[in-house]
Amino acid sequence: MTHSKVNRRRLLQGAAAVAGASAFPMPSLAQGTRPDLMIAVQGLPKNLEPIDSISNIGPRIANTIFDTAYYRDFLANEDGSGNAITPNIATEFEQVDPQRTRIKIRKDVKFHNGETLRSEDVAFTFGEQ
Repeated sequence: MTHSKVNRRRLLQGAAAVAGASAFPMPSLAQGTRPDLMIAVQGLPKNLEPIDSISNIGPRIANTIFDTAYYRDFLANEDGSGNAITPNIATEFEQVDPQRTRIKIRKDVKFHNGETLRSEDVAFTFGEQ
């Protein structure tokens, strides 16, 4: 593996290249001329309900849309083989018994409409009305 040293000459050459490139205006991409961006996935979940999208693909999409009380951290171990449950909008959680979990929620969590998340909202999510 070859490493190149950064000296004053290379630094000035790089700075001149950046300055020269920024002197030319970039053409703006009008709405109709933007290129399409395609992202390949092996499939799509049947719906966007996170509990129904437990699969190889579902969490990849649901986790980019929804914040959860806690999540599974697959990178918890140094080698990337982790499987730790980590708080997300929860500050802490405790499994009281097999049917009950006690969750403390951050106070700054808001819905998309600006309403503050309440404990009743979290209980509703878990099916407790």
